[in-house]
Amino acid sequence: MMNVRIIDKVGDLEALATDWHRLWLAQPRREVFTLHAWAKVFLEVYGPGKGLCCLVAEDEGIKAILPLFRDAKGCLRFVGDPRSDYSDVLCLPADLDEVMPALMKVLGGERALSFSAVPEHSLLFTALKTMRHPFEIAIEEPCPAIEFDAEGAVVKELLKKESLRRHEKKVAKLGAIRLERTTTQETTLKWLPVLFDQHIARWKTTPTPSLFETEAHRRFYEQLVVNDTLWPMVDFRLVYAGDRVVATHFGFFHDQRFIWYKPSFDPELSNLGPGEVLLKYLIAAASDEGAREFDFTRGGEGFKQRFATVTRNNHVISRRPLLQRIRSAAGRVRRMLLKQS
Repeated sequence: MMNVRIIDKVGDLEALATDWHRLWLAQPRREVFTLHAWAKVFLEVYGPGKGLCCLVAEDEGIKAILPLFRDAKGCLRFVGDPRSDYSDVLCLPADLDEVMPALMKVLGGERALSFSAVPEHSLLFTALKTMRHPFEIAIEEPCPAIEFDAEGAVVKELLKKESLRRHEKKVAKLGAIRLERTTTQETTLKWLPVLFDQHIARWKTTPTPSLFETEAHRRFYEQLVVNDTLWPMVDFRLVYAGDRVVATHFGFFHDQRFIWYKPSFDPELSNLGPGEVLLKYLIAAASDEGAREFDFTRGGEGFKQRFATVTRNNHVISRRPLLQRIRSAAGRVRRMLLKQS
């Protein structure tokens, strides 16, 4: 019989590591954001909010793990939110129909939850489409991507774009352009401050400050590098024009997928288009190095749509607090009565 227990102590998550990894390996689309190591780093840096609430479904062994925590308002969220670009339940696809009713029985009693960054191809979204449940499901944001073909025709056509060629010529006037990937944790930690400083300087002129002005966010990126499980997937690159670093990118490369995560460029050179140069060199490198996909992840920014060959959607699964639901229902009744009068 399926039983669900709740782990509410961060220290107890370590005992799940082996089963967590076993279930992660069985995911149809394995994401760095759903790794045990990712959750561990997130909780070490940011803490468990008002409390950890990791659901573990068991029946003669662990069948599923749903890593959740309560935020400052008591709302249940995925561990990793908002740093994770994709979130999901971990279980064997064959066990999904068995474990989801047990998990939903526990979640059905929650007063407020908001599961963000749930992809359309995720196990959680797939299960909820066929189940009765009390939650609202809405498209949260597009997730554009470039799917490469074996012949290289897609990347060849993309790199012909006039905007890329024009900006490359402008940046090349500063010196020969080259893309370098850091190969050690020590070297990556040495260059991370360049990413931080460029990002902070770029966002200084906007109403929204850079996340790297906060020490915890800087430490999160540092810990992603230091973690020995995550490090092989980390992809940190710098674009040089001569001896000058004009742009950087912190992302991931695994399962033949390049993950676009955090770009930056020198804002003093913004009129030259260093961001486009960074994008061109990353796309070319990802294709050359065997990627089958360049995943822009969350957000429908125009530059992503100009290059994407496919766009998927992330969803948010939510349940508003009782008072909000009552007010919403009352509003619907009032509107209905007004229509009838």
